[in-house]
Amino acid sequence: MKILKYSRFVWLVLLIHLLGSCAILHINRNYKTPKRPYQYPTFTRADSLHGALNPFRTCYDVKHYDLSIKFLPEQKSIVGSVIFFALTTHDFQKLQFDLYPNLQIDSIVWKGQKLQYQRQYGAVFIDFPIVMSQNEYFQFTVFYHGKPQIAHRPPWEGGFVWKKDKEGNLWAGVACELSGSSLWWPSKDHLSDEPDSVTMHYSVPQPYYCVANGILVDSVSSNHYTTYTWKVHYPINTYNVTFYIGRYKKFTIPYRSDSSQFTMTFFVLPYNFEKAKTHFQQTTNIINKFENFYGAYPWPVDGYKLVESPYEGMEHQTAIAYGNRFKNLSFLGADYIILHESAHEWWGNSVTATDFADIWIHEGFATYSEALYVEATQGYEAYLRYLLVYALFIRNKQPLILPHSVNFWDYKDGDVYFKGALMLHTLRNIIHNDSLFKDIIRTFYHQHQHGFATSQDFINCVNAKTGTDYSPFFRQYFYNRSCPELQWEYYYDVYAGKAYLYFRFQKANEDFTMPVRIKINETTYVIRPTTQWQKAEIPATNSLIINSDYSYIAIKRTKHFE
Repeated sequence: MKILKYSRFVWLVLLIHLLGSCAILHINRNYKTPKRPYQYPTFTRADSLHGALNPFRTCYDVKHYDLSIKFLPEQKSIVGSVIFFALTTHDFQKLQFDLYPNLQIDSIVWKGQKLQYQRQYGAVFIDFPIVMSQNEYFQFTVFYHGKPQIAHRPPWEGGFVWKKDKEGNLWAGVACELSGSSLWWPSKDHLSDEPDSVTMHYSVPQPYYCVANGILVDSVSSNHYTTYTWKVHYPINTYNVTFYIGRYKKFTIPYRSDSSQFTMTFFVLPYNFEKAKTHFQQTTNIINKFENFYGAYPWPVDGYKLVESPYEGMEHQTAIAYGNRFKNLSFLGADYIILHESAHEWWGNSVTATDFADIWIHEGFATYSEALYVEATQGYEAYLRYLLVYALFIRNKQPLILPHSVNFWDYKDGDVYFKGALMLHTLRNIIHNDSLFKDIIRTFYHQHQHGFATSQDFINCVNAKTGTDYSPFFRQYFYNRSCPELQWEYYYDVYAGKAYLYFRFQKANEDFTMPVRIKINETTYVIRPTTQWQKAEIPATNSLIINSDYSYIAIKRTKHFE
């Protein structure tokens, strides 16, 4: 999902310009942990029905969806049907799919007969007349209609976006990451079940064009409507299934690298066409850098698309929403929407969390990908400056891993982006072997591409690759909201003519420890604080930098030691 309000990026730009191009600056900032933690909402039955896996959801595995939707812009409504193609995972006679209660179900049909169903909040329970046996393929069709909710603040607060472009033409789309696909079409609306493929038949009034995920396989016009059929050939998060309606004009760029070959297609409004042809050239370099970091682009058959959208951005698989007004950030050297959302093709779209509790896997890795891009194009010091500014936005009001099974994520708290990225940077510092660290990230990606991953999967990968148990590190950064605080004091004993550094971690788990690099007179040393005071003799100095590689820890000088 789009990372920040634009106004925040204005502040980022100002901060970067203050830092300028000088040597890396050390900001001895005390990243505070507020006394009051985040106040979670009271989770309800509706939250559990959406966010939890129960036997009525785990009893079947969706293999393919076939969507047929007619858009009625004047009424801001839709009429549609969805065919579920699924495999039974165990015997059952009742299953759950999901559809928002404001949308009406006309009928549910299985083998030519209408099925009985009950609705509870956003869940729909259907009863089959026989026991469905394990390991059998089956299908049923849901016919429905209604007015999907309007997005008040897309892409964060999900829903449909009905707008007009500058020339008064219809311009519409949808964003529904947290709200879920059931906001506008019947589906098994849970991160843990991705269909292997999806077919979409979208009927839109002429003369408008409809862009969607995957590749266009057909278009048929009849009765003042055109039906565009798009096909996705890979697993896809259901919240990534999307559409864009507008008077689009397109151009293509062939992409070729040592890893892959596919077509990049760009859909923009006609009055932005010439501007887009120049601005979107950067996309080739961005994709190439990400292939170097992680491996081949995940969706070569379906290609890559950027689609001008009536909202700022969203990582819809192979059809990324773009609404950033064709602007680059000077310190980034790129358009941050193109950069961040393209990173999601690897992190979030290809490697997907099984629960929003682990959404940092999507957003933390995508945000860290921005920093890796800066490092690859501008150097390591620029990478550090980039992360240093991002650290200013960390709130430490809740742990990085969020509550499970309740479909929860508060987009207003950006820690899954920024703390996730800084945690990865800190891990890189601790491992202190870039070849190994990059191998860990690539291995983790390849272990879970076109599939799912959990936070524990990442811990297991790190431990296996390093031969070291990093569980205490991850317990601190995943489950403890506080930022570890390194307390220190420099003391010079005039009588002995010796200098000492006292140090310890506070606001950390008792078993937490990690190496911290310090610079004394431009020479780097390593200390390994624990939660107990330690004392180390060091060279006498007037130049001491604590945490010289900017791991995400708070730093506090104190006279209260030993």
